[in-house]
Amino acid sequence: KPAGTRPAHISTPIRLITFAASGALIGWFASRNRELIGRLEVLAQRDRLTGLPNMRAFESAVDRRLRESQQFALLLGDLDGLREANEEGGHGAGDHILVRLAETLGKLLRSDEDLARVGGDEFTILVSGRSKEEAARRANELERALAADGLHVTFGWAVFPDEGTNGLGLIRVADERLYARKLVRGRRVGDPQLPSLGLTA
Repeated sequence: KPAGTRPAHISTPIRLITFAASGALIGWFASRNRELIGRLEVLAQRDRLTGLPNMRAFESAVDRRLRESQQFALLLGDLDGLREANEEGGHGAGDHILVRLAETLGKLLRSDEDLARVGGDEFTILVSGRSKEEAARRANELERALAADGLHVTFGWAVFPDEGTNGLGLIRVADERLYARKLVRGRRVGDPQLPSLGLTA
């Protein structure tokens, strides 16, 4: 028998153990890889500061409602006075306010509503509803609840399908309404914060 060779009854179990260990290791790496990809996908749809869904996730939520032909409204909220907060306390102060706003909005959210941060101080909420009046009432409810917590936000809204048939169109209409409401209230960007007037126009 040549030197260094093993009997067949010994080498066969060794090969089986090696194959099994290799398979288990490959399976572990594959599982870890899937887990990592899943985490990256979640992070890609989350705002780093607030942890809220970001614009990408918001677009997915809009597309889902459009595919289901749901009637809904898009609320676009803009935080008043963020520039002043940043000037007085630095960006750390502004970031703290944004995080507090995100947490408060999350608590006010209904089970059928989708919340996202889509800009520096802008947040969107998709709400179920059939009319501009319902959207206006929900916007005012949120404004009053936030104001009670010391957070002054102005909302605009747009209703699908009457005022837009896609996310971009709805945001444009909501943004125009938001800006008009700020003008009516004297709450242009950079103006002092004022209490909500409960307007529905």
